[in-house]
Amino acid sequence: MIQGCLQGKGAKDFGAVEEHLRDRGQEMARQVLQGVVDALSVREPVIQNERCECGHRYAALEQRRKTVTTLVGSVEVQRWYYYDRHCGKGKALLDAAWDIENTSFSPEVRRCMAHVAAALPFRPAAEMLASVGGITVNPKDIERIAAQVASAVENIPRHPVPAPTDSVLYVCMDGTGVPMVRRELVGRTGKEPGGEPKTREAKLGCFFTQTTLDAQGHPVRDESSTTYVGAIESAEEFGRRLWTEAQRRGVETAQKIVAVCDAAPWEWNLIEEYLPGAVQIIDIWHAREHCWTVARALWPDNVARQHQWAQIRCKELDAGQTRQVALAIRRLRPRNTMVQALCRREADFFTKNRHRMAYRKFRRKHYFVGSGVLEAGCKTVIGQRLKLAGMHWSVEGANAIITLRSAIVGADWPSVPKYALAA
Repeated sequence: MIQGCLQGKGAKDFGAVEEHLRDRGQEMARQVLQGVVDALSVREPVIQNERCECGHRYAALEQRRKTVTTLVGSVEVQRWYYYDRHCGKGKALLDAAWDIENTSFSPEVRRCMAHVAAALPFRPAAEMLASVGGITVNPKDIERIAAQVASAVENIPRHPVPAPTDSVLYVCMDGTGVPMVRRELVGRTGKEPGGEPKTREAKLGCFFTQTTLDAQGHPVRDESSTTYVGAIESAEEFGRRLWTEAQRRGVETAQKIVAVCDAAPWEWNLIEEYLPGAVQIIDIWHAREHCWTVARALWPDNVARQHQWAQIRCKELDAGQTRQVALAIRRLRPRNTMVQALCRREADFFTKNRHRMAYRKFRRKHYFVGSGVLEAGCKTVIGQRLKLAGMHWSVEGANAIITLRSAIVGADWPSVPKYALAA
């Protein structure tokens, strides 16, 4: 039959044969799974002394059936239903044992739904499951299950990943705006004076380790060592989240802790509170951008002059000569009062943070001085899913996706089914 399709109707039918075999294979697998479920259901014993949360004894009422969507199709599960006449509550005990309590989706289907929800908007996610896996689900079901799995990932402790004793453990953090629905912006102010707010800040933290150097003596990030944590929440709440992850990543076993961040005060406040012994480094690209900010303000119409002045300052930064950078800015005499104020702020920035910009010393110690891993994480974990055109999120919905993407992008996803699918 297959040979006839391919030879008689041409190569165009190859895909049809593939689809046909997939469907037949899934149907055969569904029948096998149904037989296994039926056999287990028949052997399910009647439990006599099970009690509800109130302490009353359950009575075996009857056997009831429910339809469960699995990776290979829908199966019927028949199990004993227990009822407490005092409280008016009932449950099927087998549902909890099989992890299908209060849901009509199997554990692996829920995992797939959460995975595609983390990658795609809910409707395209449903279409992807149907097209690739032959799993027909509603987009609203995907949204709901994604939130449930994210809640489980969020609340159940994850396996520790201790840092090697000869490694440097890096921590980076940053914030990025996420477009929100109107109700999430009530009482908040926009970035511009008098402007309406459109986003809320999602805070993202990143951990990774480094134990080796390349042939040129540059630090090398350990493969598969990067993990992320994030949420739309206050700095205080995020600090506790960051500390929990730091403990999981082996903050007490690493040889050295290095924090690479930009200049946001909340970031350094958290580092000093939770990781007081960490080496503090301002991301060198962020520091260079401050030099360029001054140059653009001083010579808005002279690009060549901007480049000349800023490149000299950047070379001074690379050499760890932060005092010279601050002094060069203070020597400027702009006529515009706004530019004068900007120069004072920038000079103070370099003076206040000079201990965080000793890049020559940091490089001699073979530390990373840039937070490119986190910058990429902000785009990958948050930007590519939550900041697409036309999207507006609730805090709850955005946090669910951030949790899922943090686990997937940060190499935690393979362990998720082991602890997080009690949705």
